[in-house]
Amino acid sequence: MACLCGCINQLIDNFDPKTAAGLASGLNKHLEAIRSILARNKSLAKEVRYQIIPSNQRTAKILSLHSIDLVKIERLHSVFKDDVKGFWVASGDALHQELRRRIACITIFLRSKVDDNAWASYDVANLIQGRTLSELRYAGSKYIKIARRLGGIGSILWLPLEIPASTYERYLNMDDAEAFDHIQNLGSDAPDLNLFVQRLITAQLDDPSLVLSHRNLLLEYGDCISPSEQGLLLLHALGGNDIPLDLLKSAKIPMRRWTNEGEIQSITASDFGFNAEIIRLLSSDERLEELSQRPEVTQQALEDGTIVWSLSPEAQEELSHRLTSQTTEDWATTALKLLCFACPPCYEGKVNWALPLKKAIWNLLDKATNQKRLPSSLRACVIEALLFFCERDLFSIRFAAVERAKSLLRKNMSFYYQASVTLFDSIISRIDGNFQRSEALIVDFLAADHDGNTRSDNALRGRLHISNIENKIHRYDKEVASTIYNWEGIHPLSTFEIEVTRRLQGVAAKFFHSIGDFKTTRASLEQHLWLNSTMPIRPNTRLLIVTRLAEIHCELHEYEKALEIIQVELDGMTARKGRPFRRLSMARAEGYIGLGRLDDATTVLEELISVEPPELDDLNDQVLRVRRLILSARIHHEGNNFPEALQHWQVTGQMIESLGIFKSRHGWILAIVHLSMAHAHIALGNEELARQAWNAGVEIAMRERFETEWRGNLWLRMDPHDAKAYIQNTIYYWLLKEGQHVPPVWECDIETTHLLDALPGPLICAEELFVSDSATESHYRRGNRKNKGAERVGAIEVDVSLLRDKGLITPEEDPTNKAGKKVGARHYKITLKLRMRL
Repeated sequence: MACLCGCINQLIDNFDPKTAAGLASGLNKHLEAIRSILARNKSLAKEVRYQIIPSNQRTAKILSLHSIDLVKIERLHSVFKDDVKGFWVASGDALHQELRRRIACITIFLRSKVDDNAWASYDVANLIQGRTLSELRYAGSKYIKIARRLGGIGSILWLPLEIPASTYERYLNMDDAEAFDHIQNLGSDAPDLNLFVQRLITAQLDDPSLVLSHRNLLLEYGDCISPSEQGLLLLHALGGNDIPLDLLKSAKIPMRRWTNEGEIQSITASDFGFNAEIIRLLSSDERLEELSQRPEVTQQALEDGTIVWSLSPEAQEELSHRLTSQTTEDWATTALKLLCFACPPCYEGKVNWALPLKKAIWNLLDKATNQKRLPSSLRACVIEALLFFCERDLFSIRFAAVERAKSLLRKNMSFYYQASVTLFDSIISRIDGNFQRSEALIVDFLAADHDGNTRSDNALRGRLHISNIENKIHRYDKEVASTIYNWEGIHPLSTFEIEVTRRLQGVAAKFFHSIGDFKTTRASLEQHLWLNSTMPIRPNTRLLIVTRLAEIHCELHEYEKALEIIQVELDGMTARKGRPFRRLSMARAEGYIGLGRLDDATTVLEELISVEPPELDDLNDQVLRVRRLILSARIHHEGNNFPEALQHWQVTGQMIESLGIFKSRHGWILAIVHLSMAHAHIALGNEELARQAWNAGVEIAMRERFETEWRGNLWLRMDPHDAKAYIQNTIYYWLLKEGQHVPPVWECDIETTHLLDALPGPLICAEELFVSDSATESHYRRGNRKNKGAERVGAIEVDVSLLRDKGLITPEEDPTNKAGKKVGARHYKITLKLRMRL
């Protein structure tokens, strides 16, 4: 008391508003105590010249309460929690009647919002006879405000009954923080009655006689109505058909998006602008289960087991007719926000939905954005979502997503959106075969004056650079090697720049592989894997890189190293199935073939058969099936079992002919099959059949685009100069054999042809020489077991630059196929006769 008096005396002499405001709580307590003393002692009250009158006497009683009797409330709840109708028609005691009155007021207020002439439902009308509807309506509005201050509509049931209804409905000031804090403390142990009260209210609102549906109130008064009602409206706004449950549940998981610094940030559903009721609905398995049990909702499973929900046609028709245009528009915006929120970020590569799920969500996004007008606040978010669909999988979806993003793009949008849409527009053009347009899009964009200086913008410039390099690779541009590393990240690399660097290394590896520079390819892939120590990548991405590295080791005849890195991955693999596993296993079979362990390679392929999908609708699965068939044929070919090899080559050819999509994309692979059959026929002495197979293979090779990096080409390659097929890495002739009669002076002439780049610098023709203590049969690959023990002892190298410099030879121009497309490169063709003398 002395302390409070001291503060008061100090304020009299030196008033300070901030200090005075801090005395409110203490003054309230002391003034209440003084008022109580004066009320008990009338003689003292006469001596005191002042009266103490509470500013709000009607709410003062609230502060005098010390507890709430929750037992009766809980008992009432247990009786009627599964009997909503009974709550409204049972006679009930005084407690029941008062609580029913409170909720009746709320229903009157809400019904007045959708129908001016039907404020009271039938059940409520029987309870309020003789009372003024306008007063009850006002009371309902006040109860909703009170409930929201206390944390939920369920609090209406445990508001202390000791306080007169008129106090809550008329006199309790919504700004009276002290009163509300006190009530909230008293109800801190109250059960959660929100769902119960929402069901009670909804029962009186779900009335087909109302002019408008009560669901028009959901966005503003969703906290008063059953959550499943919001669920119905959300399903309707999403299109009403085949809505994946995973889409609805995505609100649980924060949305991930790139920042200007090139890092990923998480954004919660609340931060993204969803109201609390929608978040509670989509974050609760119990509430979603309640929604699924509604008679209007049907549930199905897509081919991969993805659960999708639909609304019955009757429910969709009713909702369409009884919703206002504003409600329809508001919920369409909510549905669009959910679609945007659910889509993973583009470029990160950590999340990729199963194709059935992706197709289902794309159908919803396509319909939701196929409108004349979208909310301007969501335009950038929609483009972000579309970019995810631009990135991979079905061409039809990617193309449509790019076109939609282009239609939504505006000149005032940031570099991120401008560059991203340009990038995927360019990629789609390249996939569609329009390389000129693809390159022009990027060149023109980079030449324009775009204001983009963030780390994220730098990463996107890297992606544009990579796309342009891929165009150059497809056009056999000679500047690829000198320009491929023209982009680099800013150190220390941001997460986005690391992702782009990885992609650049992958493209570099693919390019150097295509020109036969396997050592540089190996270095690129090893760098790609090293980046994993900086920021881990998806397991499937790592498997893909390791697989490609193993394949390059095979190209370099480092078969043991290939098998070593493959085994490390297999040891850590729990589920031996799926495309990454099948690719890795084929590289493993390649390693075994290289070592001559054909039985082990056969075992690997037999294991692959058991995990192949029965259907081959997807191009990737078709590619892997053909690769397995080629490997199987090669095993017999390498083992000199030529009759069996011929059968396997024929089966492979028939399979390719039956796979329309594969044949249209990889038609050149048939050339491998026919040329391999020609080789087998020669080994069996069938020269005429060999000639026919050879002619068929050459015909295809001249017509189709050559794919150097395709794994089926490992033992048969198209030369990048004249686009003709040659058996690679083969010891084609043993000149001297054990037991052969050799004269004192032995000579041998060998005619060789060399194709050399038409570039400045020396022109060197070279042939390698091998010796072996056991090999005698020609035309087998260096790694074949028939050449076991063969060692390279040197090479014959001839510098023919003089022929070029003196004009004795002229370069041959780029060859073209029948369609007029270039299939090779400008080169010199040098034919030499080498003479060995011993």
